Amino acid sequence: MFVKLWSDILESSLWDESSDIRIVWITLLAMSNQDGYVRGTDKAIGRRAGVPEKSANEAIAKFLAPDPYSHIEEHEGRRIERVPGGFTLLNYAHYRELQRESDRREYMKNLMAEKRAAEKAASTKPISVSTPLAGVSNVSGQVDTDTEADTEERNRIVGGKPPLLPLSDILEVWNDHAKAYGFRQTRKIDGERARALKARWKDADWRENWQEAVRKIGESPFLLGENDRGWKADMDWFLRQKTLNRLLEGTYGGRKPTSTGLGKELIEEMEREKQEAARNEEKSLRQGDG
Repeated sequence: MFVKLWSDILESSLWDESSDIRIVWITLLAMSNQDGYVRGTDKAIGRRAGVPEKSANEAIAKFLAPDPYSHIEEHEGRRIERVPGGFTLLNYAHYRELQRESDRREYMKNLMAEKRAAEKAASTKPISVSTPLAGVSNVSGQVDTDTEADTEERNRIVGGKPPLLPLSDILEVWNDHAKAYGFRQTRKIDGERARALKARWKDADWRENWQEAVRKIGESPFLLGENDRGWKADMDWFLRQKTLNRLLEGTYGGRKPTSTGLGKELIEEMEREKQEAARNEEKSLRQGDG
């Protein structure tokens, strides 16, 4: 099992201890399972660490005791606790989450780098864009690309029309981020969702910044479900007119709203917007029937 050894251990009070104590700690990390549980007695852990039994006992006692110099205040600086059959590493979940976040960021960094490389390669040869979009017209056709300058030129609105809508790219980027960070994936874009996307795509600022806005969803506990209703960001919410600006301005970033704070206000506002969208859809359908 792979265990990430964070570099800040070099600045911790643990690193001021003897080499035997440091080795016992690293051995505990290596012996732990995915939940931070270490099975074994003090003597067995010392044998695994290759240190004298006396040193192992001293290390275990130190890890069980409060550490006033620890940079983590939780558990008064204690690093382990005894449980049936062995020990639990008390801060294991904290560092496991840091590792997951690091992995997610690395994954998204590599993903976006691959996409940029693919887009740059595609700008040197003719490509065909022909993606049908239910309920939306004029989103497919033939595009010839030669240079990055040509690509830039096409991205400007010419004759009042925005560039072709890259539906499959938007869906792919959304679902890649949703899978990595834990918000809601989207199966398809059609109907009211397609009309909302077409409306947003007419806005040059939206076209330029939508990928950055999607990334920022992953930075907000509120948008990942840490709110009173367990609500998570979804595509319909993302395509609302005000959402992109709010994301870029940090309205949701790093917050864990409570029922009396920002979370309640935002959820109530989103409910109102959802109801208004439903009314507009119903009105549009009635006009179509007439």
